[in-house]
Amino acid sequence: MAINIGNDNISDIYIGADKISDIYIGSELVYTQTPIYTPGMRIWYDGIKNYNGGHDISSAVWSDLSGNGTDAQVTLSGGDAWTDNGIQINNNGTRIRVNYDLWTRPCTIEFALVVSSNYNYGTLAFEGSDRKLHGSWIGSDGRVVVRVQSSYNAAATVLTTSELHTVTIVLDGNTQRVYIDGVSSSISSKTWANSVNTFFDIFATSITTSRHIRGVAHSFRYYSSVLTDEQIAFNHTVDVRRFGE
Repeated sequence: MAINIGNDNISDIYIGADKISDIYIGSELVYTQTPIYTPGMRIWYDGIKNYNGGHDISSAVWSDLSGNGTDAQVTLSGGDAWTDNGIQINNNGTRIRVNYDLWTRPCTIEFALVVSSNYNYGTLAFEGSDRKLHGSWIGSDGRVVVRVQSSYNAAATVLTTSELHTVTIVLDGNTQRVYIDGVSSSISSKTWANSVNTFFDIFATSITTSRHIRGVAHSFRYYSSVLTDEQIAFNHTVDVRRFGE
C-alpha cells in the first residue's frame, strides 16, 4: 500500500520483502503493521481487529481474517471476557473451538499470548478426540510442549509471566520445531499419526480440569506452509508492537 500526502508518494518501508512499522501523519495512523500474509495463511484470529470490528464483550465468534471463513466458536465462563486486544482467560470452562484439522503437515502454527503467574499446564492446542496424540501446552515449568504419539519434547526456553510471547510451532514431515519469540528453542523428530479430527481447541480447555492457560489470548495464526526463520522473527516483532505491554 503506497502512502501519499496529496499527490506526493511517501513510499512503503521494507525490511527485505516485509513491510515494517506503523506510520503516522500527526496523530493519524495511516499504516498498521500486520503479520506475514502468504497464500498458505489458512487461519488468522486477531484480538484487536476482532474486538474493534464490532463484537461486543460477550461475542461468541472469533472471526477468521485470512479470507477462508474458518471462524472460531468462543465459549466464555466465570467472568472471562474480551479485552480491547484479546480474550482474558482465567477459567477452565472457557473454550475456543475451531472446525479444522490443525495438524496437516507441513504447517506453521503461531500463538500470541500473555500468561499469568500460574502456568497451570496451560493448553495451547489440542485435537478434539486424539488429545494424547496431537497437542501442545505450557508445562508447569513454563516450557512449551509439543505432544506426538503419546510422547513429547519440551522447548528449552521458559516463558516469562506478564509478558507478550509469540509461540511458533513448525511441523515439517516428522520434524517439530518450536520457536519462542522468533528464536528457535527446540528441534525434535517423531513419527506422526494421521489425524482423523475435524476440530481442535486453542488457548483454553484441556484434557484435565483446571489445566488451561491463564492470561490473555491475543492472536492465533495457522499457515499450511513452513515460514522461514526471518518470517517467524518478523511476526514476533509485529506481535510485540501490537500487543506488547
